[in-house]
Amino acid sequence: MTASPPPNTPDTPQPPRRRRRLGWLLFGLAGAGAGWIGFWVLLQQVAQPFIERQVSNTLERPVEMGRVTHVSLNRIHFGPTSLPTQPDDADYGIAQAVEVRFTPLKIALQRRLELDITLKDSTAYVEEDENGNWLKIPEFEEGNLPIKIRVTAIRIQQADLDVVKRDAELQPKAPIQLQVDRGALLINGGPDDMEIEQLQGEFLAGGNFEIDGDLSMQGGLNSLKGKLATQLRNINLAEVARILPPLPVEVRQGKASANTVITLNGNPIKLETVPEFDGVARLQSVVVATPLVEPAVTVDYGNVRLQGNVAHLDGWRTRLGEDIPINIGGSLSATDVQANQVRVNLKPTAVNALLKTFEFEKLLPVPVAGAIALQAALAGPLDQPVVVGRVTNACPENSEPPRQRSQPQNRVCELRVDRLPVAGLLVDFKADVFAQRLQVERVQIQPRAGGTIVAKGIASLKGEKPVGILNAAFADLPANALLATYGILLPLQAGQIAGQARAVVPLNDWQNLKATVSTQVLGGTVDIGNIELTDKQWAGTMIAQNLKIPAPLPADRANARLRIAGRLDRFSLDTITVNGQASATLAQGQVTVPRLALRQNQFSAQVEAQNAGVKAIASQFLPAQFADIPIGTLNGRLAIAGQLRGAQLPDLVGQGAMTLGLAGGAATVQGIRLKDNQLTAQARAQNLQLAQATRLIPAKLPINATELGVASAAIAVQTNLAPLLKGNIAALLGQTTLQINAAIANLSGGQATAQATLQGGQWRATATGQTIDPTRLLPQLPDTLAQPVAGQFAFSGVVPKQLTLNSLTAQGRGNVQLATGRVALPALELKQGRLVARAQPQNLALRPFHPLLRGQLAGDVQVAVPLQNVTALTASGQVSLNQGVSVVTNPLAIAFRWGNERLTLDRLQARDQLAVQGFIDVHLAQILRGAIGPDMIAQMNLDVDARQLPLQQGVQELQQFIAPLPEATEQVALAGSVGFVGNIQST
Repeated sequence: MTASPPPNTPDTPQPPRRRRRLGWLLFGLAGAGAGWIGFWVLLQQVAQPFIERQVSNTLERPVEMGRVTHVSLNRIHFGPTSLPTQPDDADYGIAQAVEVRFTPLKIALQRRLELDITLKDSTAYVEEDENGNWLKIPEFEEGNLPIKIRVTAIRIQQADLDVVKRDAELQPKAPIQLQVDRGALLINGGPDDMEIEQLQGEFLAGGNFEIDGDLSMQGGLNSLKGKLATQLRNINLAEVARILPPLPVEVRQGKASANTVITLNGNPIKLETVPEFDGVARLQSVVVATPLVEPAVTVDYGNVRLQGNVAHLDGWRTRLGEDIPINIGGSLSATDVQANQVRVNLKPTAVNALLKTFEFEKLLPVPVAGAIALQAALAGPLDQPVVVGRVTNACPENSEPPRQRSQPQNRVCELRVDRLPVAGLLVDFKADVFAQRLQVERVQIQPRAGGTIVAKGIASLKGEKPVGILNAAFADLPANALLATYGILLPLQAGQIAGQARAVVPLNDWQNLKATVSTQVLGGTVDIGNIELTDKQWAGTMIAQNLKIPAPLPADRANARLRIAGRLDRFSLDTITVNGQASATLAQGQVTVPRLALRQNQFSAQVEAQNAGVKAIASQFLPAQFADIPIGTLNGRLAIAGQLRGAQLPDLVGQGAMTLGLAGGAATVQGIRLKDNQLTAQARAQNLQLAQATRLIPAKLPINATELGVASAAIAVQTNLAPLLKGNIAALLGQTTLQINAAIANLSGGQATAQATLQGGQWRATATGQTIDPTRLLPQLPDTLAQPVAGQFAFSGVVPKQLTLNSLTAQGRGNVQLATGRVALPALELKQGRLVARAQPQNLALRPFHPLLRGQLAGDVQVAVPLQNVTALTASGQVSLNQGVSVVTNPLAIAFRWGNERLTLDRLQARDQLAVQGFIDVHLAQILRGAIGPDMIAQMNLDVDARQLPLQQGVQELQQFIAPLPEATEQVALAGSVGFVGNIQST
C-alpha cells in the first residue's frame, strides 16, 4: 500500500523567495563585514595618524600614538602611546592606554571636533632645562582645517610622575616622585580659561595632596595665573624642597600639612613670582640647616600662618642639634623684604654643650667653659638673607641662684678660655647666608684679671679655599696675672701689655694660618710672627726690642730673637721650648746671651758680660753711706744650665768665671750654682787696695789710709737671692752664709790675717796682726808709741734690719801685745755707732813711753769711742803705777774719768806721799798733733796733799821735761824734800 502525502504538501516546487532573502542577508552581512573591515582599516590608516598629527601639532612636539584598540560612536581607544625625548628636551611620557572622546553631533552640526583625552597608567618625566625653563605649554590652537579641532580636556588615571630640578651648578637633583590617582585639566575657553579638577595623588616619599582651582596662561609658565585650593597631608618637606626656589636653609627631613588657597601670578618655581598663600600649615619634625653652621635645627612642631606673601611663625618648638632649645619666631616673605623679621634666641647654654653640638670639641686648640646667650634676627630678601646677631656671656638657667638676698639677681657668670677667666664677652656678627660670608663686626672681651680685648673679623666660607681674617687689639692686660693663670709666676713685675694681632686662617686647613702679634710691653715692643700650627703644637718667632727690665737694676734696651713653641692643649711653662739669642745694656756695659735654649723647664745659656758697672747696680741695693764703694766693672763668660721654677729663681749650674774690678784689684767669681733660690759661689780677690775702702770710713776718723796695705781673700758664699730682687739687703744678709779668709800685707808696716763667717744673720770674725806700727796708721800719736804691736781680736754680731753704721752691733774681745807688755781687751761692744771697750793693761812697762815714767802699768779702764767722731772719746777706770811717777816714789793708784776734753781725777793716791783730787782741761787737738807741753793745759783745779817729795829731783825733771826754770834757780843748791797741801789752779 502506498502512503499519501500530507494534504498541504505541494506536488510541485515553490518560487525561490526565501533564498533571495537569505542571499540579501548574506550579502548584507558580507557587505557590513566588508564595510566594518574597511572602516577599521580606515581608522588605522587615517584616524590614528590624523589624531597623532593633531596632538603633535597641539603639543608642538612629536607624539607616537598607539594603535587603535577600540572604537565607538563617541570615543576611540589607543594602545601604548609615547611622547619621546628630543635632542633639546629630556621630558618624556608614556601612557599604556589613551582614550579620546568626542561628540559626533558637534562634528555634524558645528563642524567642530573637541577631544577629551584620558591618559591611563601613564609614566612621565619632567626636567628643568639648563636655561631654567620647564614644560613648553602649547597654545592649543584650533587650526585652519574645515573641521575645527581642539583639545578640551586632559584627564589622568593612575600616573607616575618624576620632576627634576637643577642645582646651582646646573646638575640635575634627585627626582621628586609623585603618583597621581586621578585628576583633570579642563580647557574651557582656551589657555586663558582652564580648570584643575580633583587632582589627587601621593608623594612616594610620603604624604598626599588634593588640588582644585582655576588657571589662566598665555605664553608659558611666566604668564601662569590662577587660584588653587590645596590640601597637603604629611608631605615630606625634604622631597618637596628640591623643586622650590633657592632657600636660605637646607631642608633635610620633616613633614608638613597645609590647607591653603594658592594665588598664582607667574612661574611658581621662581622666587620673584612665588605664589601667595592664604591658610594654615603645620610642621612636624622638620630638620633644616644652613651652609654657615652645623648642626641642623630641628622644629619638633610649629604652625605657619600664611597671609598672602607673608608667613608668620607661631608656637615653634625648636632645638639646635640634639638637645639645645632655641626660640624662633617672626615672619618670612619671598617678596616683601620688610616682612622678613625672623627672630632667633638661644637661652643661656653651656659652651661645652654647644661645642659638642657643633662638633668643635676637637677643633678648638684650648678648652672653653661657661655659658653664652644669643639673640639674632634674619632680614633681607630670601635669595640674599642676612643674619644679624649678638653673643654674650650669661648664667646657665640651671645654675644655683645667689645664696644671699643682698646679692644682685642679674649675676655675671664668667667664661673660662683654657685657664683664663673671662668676665665679659660681647660679639656682634652679620652673616650673609647665600654668599656664605660671616662678618664679625665687634668682639669685646674683658678678662677677669683686667684689660680689654677688641676684635673684628670676616670669614668667607664659599669656594674651595674658605678663609677667615681676624684683626684684634688689646690694652691694659696685666702680664703677671695672665701668666700666673698658667702657672708662670714671674719674679718681677712685667706691667701691662697692649698691642695688635692679625690672623688669616684657611678654614679648611686652619693649621696653615698666617698670624702676627705686635705688643707694647715694658717700654718696648714684642713682635711674634711666622706662627705655625699643627695638630697639637704651635710655634712662632718672637722679636723683642728695647725692653726695660722690670728690676731695680740700671738696665735697659733688652733685645731678643727667640723661636718659641708649645702645645695647644696645655699652655704651661713645662711645655714651652725656646731657642735663640738675647742681649741687654746693663750699667753702661753689655750682657749678651748668644745661645739660649729651653725645653721641659730645662734651660742652658751662654752668658757674656762686658764692662758692666757693678757699682751702679750695687747702689740700687746698698745704703747711702755705701754709695762710694770702690767697685769696678764686671767681665767674663759663663755657661749655665738649670731648671726653671715658676716665680722662683731658676736652679742652675755655671761653668766659667766672672771677674769684678774691686778696690784697685780684682775679684774672680766661679763655681756658681743656684738651686731653690740659693746661690753658692766661690770668689778669690787679689791686690785689693784697702786705702780705697776709706771712702766708706767716716771722714773724721784720723787715719793714714796709705798704711792700710794690700789685701787678698778667699770667699765662699751661699745666699737666697729672692730678697735681693726685692731690694731687702737686711733680709739678704740674714739668709746668707759667708766664709772669708783674708790676708793683709803692708798694714802699717806689718801684716794681718782675718777670718769671718756669716750665717743666719749672725756674724763672727777673728783677726790677728803682727809688727804693726800704730804711729804710721795714726801719725798723730807720739813717737814714743812707734813700736811693733801685735794683737788678736774676736768679734760677733747680728745683721741689723737696716744696714747703717748706727745700726751695727758687735761684741768681742781682744789682746794687744806691745813690746813693753800686754793690754787685754776682755770686752768689746759696738752699739749705736759707738765702740765700747774694756782695757786692762797688764805689766805694761812705762819707761819706753816717757823718761818720767817707770815701772809697770796695770788697771781696768772703760773706753767709749764714737766712730764718726773719735775726739768725743770718753773713758773711766782705775790704773796703777807700781813705781810711781817722777818725784812720787810710792806706787800710784789713780781713779779717773775722761770726757769733753776734761780729765777728772776722782782719786790719785800714792800711799801717804801724794793725794790729788780735781780736774784738768786740755787741748785734745794739740795732743793728737803730738804737741805735748804746758800749753796743752787749758785750765785745772786740783786739791793736792803732797809730802816728802825729793826737791832736787823735782827741779831737774821740771827743768828737763816740762818747762825751763829762771836762771836764778840754777845758782841755788836745792836738797831735801818738800811737801804741799793746798789747791792748784790755772786758766
